[in-house]
Amino acid sequence: MLKNDITIDEALLKSTYDERKSDYVQPERRKLKKLVFPTMAEAEAAMAKIKAGTATLVDLAKERGLSATDIDLGEVSQDQVGGDAGKTVFAQTTPGPVGPLDTDLGPAIFEFESLVPSETTTFDEAKGDIAAELAIDKARRMIGDMTSELEDKLASGATRGHGQGNQDAGGQDLDGGRYPRRHRRL
Repeated sequence: MLKNDITIDEALLKSTYDERKSDYVQPERRKLKKLVFPTMAEAEAAMAKIKAGTATLVDLAKERGLSATDIDLGEVSQDQVGGDAGKTVFAQTTPGPVGPLDTDLGPAIFEFESLVPSETTTFDEAKGDIAAELAIDKARRMIGDMTSELEDKLASGATRGHGQGNQDAGGQDLDGGRYPRRHRRL
């Protein structure tokens, strides 16, 4: 019943896609770990150990009472890393340690584990899902309006007529039709 009454125009689909563009266009990301040091000298000494093969970033974190989970940033974008550190980390094309770099928390060493390519869902690819979501929202509003209208009629004395559909005290069917007085419920 409602399905036939719901139409979503192309302009609304397009504007919804544009409003949610960040859901459909994901920038390139990197899977990273990050360990921050109190001073640049300590960060440089730690990087020397990593390059010499005597320690990993996780080893260095454990020495400081941190776990691998504590330093795992997960998949992050260049903007999430931020500033010059983000530019430097994202300029790296092969996995491995990067740094030390100045960050907002202090000197840090990053470990670039893997690259996650950018993903784009075009408007044409997303259109069906957007239309379905908007149609469901519109159907909910329509049902809410119908429920409010029915509640108003019931509150004003409308009753269910015997065998003749829903009628109010004046012979008015709740669906809008008129019935002869003999079918009214008193």
